[in-house]
Amino acid sequence: MTAYVHIGTCKTGTTSIQHFLEQNRENLHKQKVHYIECYV
Repeated sequence: MTAYVHIGTCKTGTTSIQHFLEQNRENLHKQKVHYIECYV
């Protein structure tokens, strides 16, 4: 299993990545890509 972590400072696209993953959670799951929710 491989885990990817995206970390970035302001204006590096991290929010866009999070929105994309959230909006495509079901399709990603079908491809065995799991996006977990994390609230800080």
